[in-house]
Amino acid sequence: MSEVGEVAIPIPRRVEEVDAGWLTRCLFASDLREGGRVRSLRREPLGVGQGFMGETFRLHLQLEGAAANAPRSLILKLPARQRRTRARAELLGLYEREVLFYTELAREVPIALPRCYYGAMDPNPSGPDAAREVEEAVASMPVWRLRALLWLGLGLVRLSRRRYVLLLEDLCEGVAGDQLAAGTPAELTRVLEEVARMHARFWNSPRIDALPWLPQLESSARLVRAWYRRSRSDFLRRFGTALPASLRSLLDSIESGLPGLLAALSAAPTTLLHGDLRLDNLVFDSAGEGSRVAFLDWQVPCRGAGVYDVVYLLSSSLAPGVGREEEVASLRAYHDALRAHGVGDYAFEACLADYDRCLLLVLHRMASSLVSVEYTDRRGEALLESWVARMVARVQCAGIDRLASTLAVAAAGAPR
Repeated sequence: MSEVGEVAIPIPRRVEEVDAGWLTRCLFASDLREGGRVRSLRREPLGVGQGFMGETFRLHLQLEGAAANAPRSLILKLPARQRRTRARAELLGLYEREVLFYTELAREVPIALPRCYYGAMDPNPSGPDAAREVEEAVASMPVWRLRALLWLGLGLVRLSRRRYVLLLEDLCEGVAGDQLAAGTPAELTRVLEEVARMHARFWNSPRIDALPWLPQLESSARLVRAWYRRSRSDFLRRFGTALPASLRSLLDSIESGLPGLLAALSAAPTTLLHGDLRLDNLVFDSAGEGSRVAFLDWQVPCRGAGVYDVVYLLSSSLAPGVGREEEVASLRAYHDALRAHGVGDYAFEACLADYDRCLLLVLHRMASSLVSVEYTDRRGEALLESWVARMVARVQCAGIDRLASTLAVAAAGAPR
């Protein structure tokens, strides 16, 4: 059960448990009922071909006696039913982080987000500070031991009975971003100027350091590294023909250079990251390059170098034909927006150096985790193929030899 005000509301385990009575209680708790009720609803599955780590539904509501501002549709988010997907998501704390983001931090974030009408989860059986304790353990744990514990953890979390639920505003009147279609440099620059507002708000902020559920980017990367050796071979088997030999060689070098790469990034200014910033997780309030942007899907927020979000967006959503000059222009627009919002201690040269380091880190993450994303339709398969092609283009535009040099310097400075 979850307490919202004085109303005890059960947490549903499956979408079939979400009925008109449950929704009425949720809307009453969020001060939207005003004597009305949800008379009936229709459930519409969403997210096919988008790689969601959970189940997402649009709930179409029939209301009776409700206030004028009561929503006529809502977005419902629940954990995945597929055991393998759920186990991996729960092991990484994705469901817990998204619920806590919306219930503890979203009101402080100065960019457009869907309103959260209701969010709840069962308590963490390991305690409220479990995520921070795991993060601290990961920081000093040898990779071989971490890998063994992760496989053990995957087995244990399959037994989990924790429940999680989010009831969010439906931004159906907006124009959903389409990662498969790619974005123009101007459109993506607009997104980066918006995300710079959030980054500036939490720049080196003790507020985010105090949140035990919000991990460091470096800790997340260490967890991903534990899957790297096995996933890398699967990645090359599936996408190797799309990778030039020089990029495959660079990929082979990432394992040894990663500790130094993470050490270098840990010295960069820290801010709140979205963590999965791509067009499929964005909604524009109108077509066109000057539109307002809303940011969705907060399962992997973390603390780290802001340019990680920049790299993630451009490498996933910028067409391969766009050159380095336009890419750097988008990065400079992001940096200018940081300065406009009060960040004065971060030179563009440092920003560009961090960008190259994050490009290597995102390439590593792609090789480690992209093959684990499960799709059931052709759009999903096409999305993966386009994502790899766009990453290859960003790496080639940056210069494979130059990135290899960056990696070699990082490896030389890696902790022994």
